[in-house]
Amino acid sequence: MKDLYSLKKQNKLKEIIEIYEENINNNYSLFELNTILESYYKLKYFENGESLSNIILEKYPDNKFTLKWKGYICYEKKDFENAKYFLEKIIYTNSKPFVKDIYILYEVYNKIKEKEKAQRLLNEYKDIFFGSNYYKSWYYKEIIKLENKAPDISINEDNDYIKFLEIKNKINSLGTIEKINEIENLRLIKKYSNNKYLIQHLASLYIKNNNFKKAEKLYLELDKNSNSKDIFNKKSLGYLYIKWDKNDEGVEILLALIENYFKEKPFQKILGSGIVKSSKKDEYLRRIQNKIDISPNVKKYYYPFMAEIKKYENLL
Repeated sequence: MKDLYSLKKQNKLKEIIEIYEENINNNYSLFELNTILESYYKLKYFENGESLSNIILEKYPDNKFTLKWKGYICYEKKDFENAKYFLEKIIYTNSKPFVKDIYILYEVYNKIKEKEKAQRLLNEYKDIFFGSNYYKSWYYKEIIKLENKAPDISINEDNDYIKFLEIKNKINSLGTIEKINEIENLRLIKKYSNNKYLIQHLASLYIKNNNFKKAEKLYLELDKNSNSKDIFNKKSLGYLYIKWDKNDEGVEILLALIENYFKEKPFQKILGSGIVKSSKKDEYLRRIQNKIDISPNVKKYYYPFMAEIKKYENLL
């Protein structure tokens, strides 16, 4: 039988399920069972996943990974009371729970109208939300939505970021052109002229409006003025070039960032589409393959990435 861990690293979730269902009476380890359960969840086979989670929990009632996937499945099935039970069990017995677990429990509390618990969860796990760029952004937006103001911050937290989110919240209902006009006017005011988050957002609006030249100008200015070269900004510039059909320029930028971002699915998709449309496809793929033995990150996500390449090749 094939090694389930290797298949998981290659993101071959359907093959994991097929192996399990063809050999259902095998003596699987707890790790293997949770790998199968995770595959059911990610493929949205929620009924199968729930049945397997019940079998695992009979033998391992306190396994945090099984409890997590069980909670996630209950949430997807809109069984919010059980989702609450399983997620509370792992979050409140874990000194540092995963940020997504907290986020889903917060959503569950809102679904069942336990607003005070939801608010308390945000306050109690603020530091964990701050540890994730994605959820940090979500956290600020949620606090602004709940309290109609930015959260209290310490001197070490990012004031520019909070100012940006307050502005973004105010202009959220406007169309793209109106948002561009509002931000361009704000940039004339001294205190907003160098707010990198506002500039990055303006660049993304230019891209949405197909004004690639203006977006490029902003990203290049940010890159020039940044003390510690901003790799997020470089990634955005690479994405811009590929969307603009300057594929070789975009791919070169993204290849330099491959160890930072290769695990991210959007990064793989955009890099993959750029490589397939570029003039040096074979060279770029060879350069990535050469990194397998020297970069654990590249090695881990190489096979899922090559699956994306095949998708784009089939579309052309």
